[in-house]
Amino acid sequence: MNTIRCSIVEDLLPLYIDGALREETAQAVREHLSACPACRNEYEKLAQTLTLPSAPDLQEEDRRRSRPSPALKRRSLWRCLRLF
Repeated sequence: MNTIRCSIVEDLLPLYIDGALREETAQAVREHLSACPACRNEYEKLAQTLTLPSAPDLQEEDRRRSRPSPALKRRSLWRCLRLF
């Protein structure tokens, strides 16, 4: 078993939570977390904050971004009216 330092595990935690580590590296992180209460505590805190929004939430956010603001609508309307 290769032991890895806490500082390395802390750097790897976001990737571990996202499932982006190779299995070999993920296994090393799991082993470290099982033996290190401080890193396990950090993992639990980070896992709660690093959750991705669900697909419907992302779609709603995209819709909000693509809608023009009321101020932009008014400016566009005035520009169109000046043409007539």
